[in-house]
Amino acid sequence: MLEKRGNQKSIKVGVLVPQSTEYPKARINFINGIRLYFTLFENKFERGEVELIIEDIGFGSSSQVNEKAHKLLVQDQVTLIAGHMGSSTAIELAQMLSQVDMPLLISNLGENAIQADAIPDNLYFNTFQFWQSYFHLGQYLAGRIKNDWILISSLYDSGYDPLRAFRSGLQAHGAHIINEVYLNSYEATDLIVEFNKHFKNIEGITPALFLPPLLLNQFTDDLGSGFDNMVITPFYSKNNPVEKYWAFPGGCLTPSEPSFVNGVHEYLDTAPDLFHALGYRSGAMIYEAAGRLSAPTKDTRNILSAWENFVFQFGDETFRMENHELAGEVKVFRGKSCFKQPKVCTTIRANDISKVYLDEMTLAKTAFTNPYMFY
Repeated sequence: MLEKRGNQKSIKVGVLVPQSTEYPKARINFINGIRLYFTLFENKFERGEVELIIEDIGFGSSSQVNEKAHKLLVQDQVTLIAGHMGSSTAIELAQMLSQVDMPLLISNLGENAIQADAIPDNLYFNTFQFWQSYFHLGQYLAGRIKNDWILISSLYDSGYDPLRAFRSGLQAHGAHIINEVYLNSYEATDLIVEFNKHFKNIEGITPALFLPPLLLNQFTDDLGSGFDNMVITPFYSKNNPVEKYWAFPGGCLTPSEPSFVNGVHEYLDTAPDLFHALGYRSGAMIYEAAGRLSAPTKDTRNILSAWENFVFQFGDETFRMENHELAGEVKVFRGKSCFKQPKVCTTIRANDISKVYLDEMTLAKTAFTNPYMFY
């Protein structure tokens, strides 16, 4: 039977989480990041404790997402919905939820570029602004590395907008991309064989690798020291001798918030990763919303108001809500590995991108849906 929201003994928050082949720990670490925030800060509000109702959305297809969202709405009578999914799927879900005035908070790496005016009013994003980071990295390196570039990706990658953004950043400052290679293999050893078929002489070339974590680790190591520099994504966890560049917002690769780092070690008995941090930030936004709830008739207005002006201090970094997205500063890193005390080369506001490149990234989508069709 239905229950009046004011009579509920808890604040019910639906959480939609995916399965992931490339990031198998993303799901549980994201959820544990939310739980950690409500463990370190007292889970006690005027309307009771926050109760997380977790639903599996498989690989995040629209039909699965909508089915589980309907269950949260009708059966569980949640007050808001949060989750981890792609941005385009989130927009479709938000459009549906807007019909019933349901706030939606979506977290992801920020690997998909979307137009700000396409985001429904009830949708807010907590992302790592992945594609913006790689636009800035391309701009930064175009004026510093004089070699030609080769962009290397795989059909098993999780998204191509960071690669597109990096390409645009390079070309904005006149860098020359000699080739782009999309490798149709899932095993790293096969990728090396494919790569060697494309290029026999790598002298004077700087590669940028856009590969899933397991492939990235082995592929980077197997290339050995044949390059002076290379670009990687933030998921390389080893330490080969080549100098590497990568970018990420707010320095979250090495969190400087002691309570978060200590909490992950104490309560989760592991080292913190990006998905713990993403869940922790999402937990902070849910916590802020829960603290604003008073009369049930004003829930949606109060939740969206809480997120509209949300500011989050995470160690030495400050994140603010800009155009419905929690935004920070991008840091360009240089070093042997993301996990070995890299040097910060520069810091840039994540959304400091001209409209020309924003339009390019958000309007011309179809030609990059399946790169194997075009290269």
